[in-house]
Amino acid sequence: MNFSDVEQLVHALCDGNDNAFHTLIEAEPEILPMLIQQFTASSDRADRSKIIEVIWQHRIKATIPFLASALHDPHPEVWKQALDGLVAIGGVESHNALAVFRSNLLNDTERRSWAEEAIGQISL
Repeated sequence: MNFSDVEQLVHALCDGNDNAFHTLIEAEPEILPMLIQQFTASSDRADRSKIIEVIWQHRIKATIPFLASALHDPHPEVWKQALDGLVAIGGVESHNALAVFRSNLLNDTERRSWAEEAIGQISL
């Protein structure tokens, strides 16, 4: 699948096309950098949320740093998808990413609470 194909599927996904969602999550992991590029290029929080869900549905450990960075997104629908992804992928790397994130949340009790709950859900 080339960049143009991914771009078209992402547009369909953002328009609510369930077939696009399933096509993207069933695609080879080689599309992940293209999806991350689409995520980065988008300013629409709903679209970013859908894209990040597709990314974590692949459950590839190499996406953990990306998901960890998305925890800092100002929009709850985006950072909660990143949180879900880290829990779904699980393992020590996800646990550590969430622990670092939580330690930086001294004044954000909502995100801190969500991070603590997510840490408790991760299977090591």
